[in-house]
Amino acid sequence: MAARMHLSLHDARVRPDRADDLQALIDTLFARRHFDRAQAQQGAGQMWLKAELVQVQRARSSVYQTLSSRMDGPLLFPMGFLRIQDGRVDVISDAVPAVDPTALARVLSEFLQPGARITCTADDTTHRWRVAGVDDLHALRTADQS
Repeated sequence: MAARMHLSLHDARVRPDRADDLQALIDTLFARRHFDRAQAQQGAGQMWLKAELVQVQRARSSVYQTLSSRMDGPLLFPMGFLRIQDGRVDVISDAVPAVDPTALARVLSEFLQPGARITCTADDTTHRWRVAGVDDLHALRTADQS
């Protein structure tokens, strides 16, 4: 998997009842965004830090709970590169840490209102979805942006 990927959001409005949880995830994952680099110095502290990050994501996302165990799961650092402004969710960087795009989109669907479009591109492969509901994504073809 590539080290970085392109993430874009269109018509992405935050669900008002989920804005606080999304903001908490953004803050935590942004603050820990260098975790993968620090993991090179693998030790017991790193193992517990990963477990802590998994627990933070599990506490804020029921969709993430289906993707993880109590101690292990994907670390969705691209969420740390989001910004909520005037009810809209935007990506603040051209490139974000690469993760499983489907896992990222599934978790984002919990926080974005239906109609939002999510695009992830890495290694010349693009995945596009429209959010229909929580953990309900409709794949879009490359030319299908509506």
